[in-house]
Amino acid sequence: MTIRRILLYMLIICPFVILSSCTWDRHVGERPIDQPGTKWVSSDPYGWFKVADPAERYCYGEIELDGEFIKIEVFFDYRKGVIASTSKAANTTIFYGECDFQDDLLIVTISSKGDFLGQHPHYILDESIDSIEFSRE
Repeated sequence: MTIRRILLYMLIICPFVILSSCTWDRHVGERPIDQPGTKWVSSDPYGWFKVADPAERYCYGEIELDGEFIKIEVFFDYRKGVIASTSKAANTTIFYGECDFQDDLLIVTISSKGDFLGQHPHYILDESIDSIEFSRE
């Protein structure tokens, strides 16, 4: 191979390697986790969570299921996914869904298939609920 050909391959391959290693979060500032000190409330089912420390990526609150209040941890991933579970230790998933971020509204469309890796498919949320709307207070 000539030096010219090697340089040409390097010019073609290097930008792809550099650009593929970049992480660009296009939802930064939109997620509730990016708004510390806010409280998000849902009416059906009734539930809420508060955003404390965005560096932790977990929010804490409660949700009412079958007339009983359950403490929840809400985790937002770097895409549009959200997982609500009873606790990190018990890891019982309440719901997983895809988010639609709006100014003062978060609409979570519940996924019955689990997250993008196929994990968390088993929920204790009623199967008839296909979306949850949280509004910022």
